[in-house]
Amino acid sequence: MNSSMFLNWKSLISVYSFIMLATTSYTQVETPELSPRCKFTQTVGLTDVVVDYSRPSKRDRIVFGNVVPYNKVWRLGANKNSTIDVSSNLYFGSDTLFKGRYALFATPSEQSWELIFYDETSNWGTPDTWDEAKVACRLKSNVISLTSPLETMTISIDDIGTKSATLNIAWDQISVSYPFELDTKSQVGANKNSTIDISSDLYFGSDTLFKGTYALFATPSEQSWELIFYDETSNWGTPDTWDEAKVACRLKSNVISLTSPLETMTISIDDISTRSASLNIAWDQIRVSYPFELDTKSQVVKSIEAVMAGPSSSDYYKSAKYYLMEGLDAEKALVWINQAIELRGPSAYWMTRVQAELYASLGKYPEAIAAAKRSLEAAKKSDSSRYMDMNEKSI
Repeated sequence: MNSSMFLNWKSLISVYSFIMLATTSYTQVETPELSPRCKFTQTVGLTDVVVDYSRPSKRDRIVFGNVVPYNKVWRLGANKNSTIDVSSNLYFGSDTLFKGRYALFATPSEQSWELIFYDETSNWGTPDTWDEAKVACRLKSNVISLTSPLETMTISIDDIGTKSATLNIAWDQISVSYPFELDTKSQVGANKNSTIDISSDLYFGSDTLFKGTYALFATPSEQSWELIFYDETSNWGTPDTWDEAKVACRLKSNVISLTSPLETMTISIDDISTRSASLNIAWDQIRVSYPFELDTKSQVVKSIEAVMAGPSSSDYYKSAKYYLMEGLDAEKALVWINQAIELRGPSAYWMTRVQAELYASLGKYPEAIAAAKRSLEAAKKSDSSRYMDMNEKSI
């Protein structure tokens, strides 16, 4: 192996996703999750559909047939199992998903996907022993090619009517769709204001939206939209008396034409990275986009410095990996990862992998190769194909 292999490692390392800091106790380091958690509730008619999942990103990789193998059961997403909770029965053609809470798995192939609803929701990944008796429902969908790659995996409920909607999954170059119906009557009445709740300040160019909860209003025109964040969230529609003093922020965006009409208005957070994302609004023939940044680095560094007096192996690992990701002090990060491995043991192949990457970033290639070999051997014992592949390519 030549030195250029290790010099390029940094560009191949998974970049942390953003916003949702790891949920930890006060004694642990908080760093951005690689695949941030997303939880949303969508009401269809009188039925609530709650989806809770972690959102991995493409990060310059080919996803399907590579990161996610074809024709194998895959936990849909990352980290703990993705789940869906439905408050009444959903009817997918001749297949019925009864009300309840399920883990989501999928078996992707090049032409189609099988989506699996599984009764046991406590697994971290695919169950060690698959129990077919726990499969509540299996659904098929043909793969639809996207016109442009989607960076972050997205599960959404779209095409919403009073008695039907579509469960959509999209990532990288493809999407799959599972239309369903409900046995319900339509609700009567209008709806309360849309709101946004943010746990830290968002920076939209020169405009700052401070942490808090806001009602969302918009002033659309043919060429552009003005998005308004309003301090009062209790209104049912536009306030009877508009109070400009309650406007926290106003943002402009040019209108982008969609290639095909979107049936149901959708607000989404997309283009997710460690320190930025975009707030997107789409409906019918148009989309508007509001990119923003966050001061993630200062939050993480503050968290690291606060707990380094008595850290765990996980704290050392998270701190070292974050410093590696951000190109901070590699010597300091190497000390931390060595301490993490000393506490956790050499079986922690994900830690020895970071150790190898740090050695490589410092130009210490013999040490990097040795660490990569240790990571490879430990990964083999745990049957971690992803880490086996990474290490084999690097040695």
